[in-house]
Amino acid sequence: MKESLNNHWSALEKIILSSFIDNKSLLFTLKDWKFYVAFALATPHPNNELGWYISVLPILSWYRDENKELRFTTNYSSVYYDTETELDLVICVDEIISVRYFEEEVYTKFHKKHKIPVK
Repeated sequence: MKESLNNHWSALEKIILSSFIDNKSLLFTLKDWKFYVAFALATPHPNNELGWYISVLPILSWYRDENKELRFTTNYSSVYYDTETELDLVICVDEIISVRYFEEEVYTKFHKKHKIPVK
């Protein structure tokens, strides 16, 4: 695990730090085919028992079903206004396939049939 983290640390750290500076959301793709658009709350940090983790504030989430169809699940942003509950999500770094900036305009252009529900 340490070796894989060392191979990817600089790229992961760079995009997360850049997202802080630019106040941009990130799209996290996980090994279980869940997708989260979220704001990173901190750079990855170690948990002595469990490995490296990153805390994020989710905005949107999807998953791919058994037919590999994209299924929208949650628009967290609408929930933030209706609750005082903290909705932070902790993701194991080893479960992340990719991280990139999320641009809603670009997403909409490429995924016309998968519109982002407002609520």
